[in-house]
Amino acid sequence: MKTEIVIFDYDGTLTKSEKGTNTWFNMWKALDDLETDEKFYSMFKRGEITHKEWFNLIVNHLKEKKVKASFFEELAKKTILLNDLECVFKSLYEQGKEIYILSSGIKNLIDLSLRDFKKYITEIQGYEILFDDERVVSAGKDVDFLDEQKDDYIEKLMKAKNVKPQAILFVGNGSNDECVSKTGVKMLCLNPDDTDHNDSKIWNNYLFTDSLKDILPFIKD
Repeated sequence: MKTEIVIFDYDGTLTKSEKGTNTWFNMWKALDDLETDEKFYSMFKRGEITHKEWFNLIVNHLKEKKVKASFFEELAKKTILLNDLECVFKSLYEQGKEIYILSSGIKNLIDLSLRDFKKYITEIQGYEILFDDERVVSAGKDVDFLDEQKDDYIEKLMKAKNVKPQAILFVGNGSNDECVSKTGVKMLCLNPDDTDHNDSKIWNNYLFTDSLKDILPFIKD
């Protein structure tokens, strides 16, 4: 069946980064505050707080520190994207295939790093931080899928677009992407991180590469 939609994870999928790192880790590291990161995330992992409460704790912490938008702008400049990303996005767009970014990372950093390619992207989902008139962190924006799972978002997308699972390719790399397999979409593991890429119950195929062009054979015309 023809591929109509390609959905990408972001951290470690569209970016070149060390295993176990993501936009959140990079933010906390730049703030020299990895201890707070560990504290908040441990609370979530123990089930003491929800995803939303975890995000609210982070936003309040950033507000207290009076972190500015310029901090994220500088952080985004350090992002290294996978080779040939623009070429692939442009090709998919010209073929009429919709591109979605579905990340549990910081939407602000994703927007900044992909701003030259946003004309090819239908939608970017992620945790979004809002700023006041002085460009200081003021709040966090609610995003539908973040209080649920990536599979819930994709189920809603399939219904809204009236698209069958076989017409969607999901490209991810981590354990938080595994739930997507429940939707029945095609699963491609790109530069695996904390997931078993050999698990055929979850991933249909996998790749180790520096070039996004290598995903093209998995996209059906």
